[in-house]
Amino acid sequence: MILLLVFSILLSIVAATFALQNTAPISVKFLAYNFDGSLAIVLMVVFGLGILVAVGAMLPSLLTAKWQVLSHRRRVRQLEGKTRPEDDDPAAETFTPPAALPPPHDPKPPL
Repeated sequence: MILLLVFSILLSIVAATFALQNTAPISVKFLAYNFDGSLAIVLMVVFGLGILVAVGAMLPSLLTAKWQVLSHRRRVRQLEGKTRPEDDDPAAETFTPPAALPPPHDPKPPL
């Protein structure tokens, strides 16, 4: 998780540096909109929109995972509440030895 955070910060720094070094005036046309401005501003806006789209794409799976974790925690609490009192008695935990093992089988048939 920390590696992802460091990578994201480095990518943001690289994108900001790239945008600030490209300050030429440009004209952006999209459908009926026309925007004249600095290339740096356009690059920063597009980078920010990319981040928003990525977060929006991840949001449903994050919410589903969070919902499942909460559901599982609720189920664990429910099951823990159904434990029997004798399960908590340490005297009830006695060691029972395993049954005696049968003698080993001789693979050679008798003559």
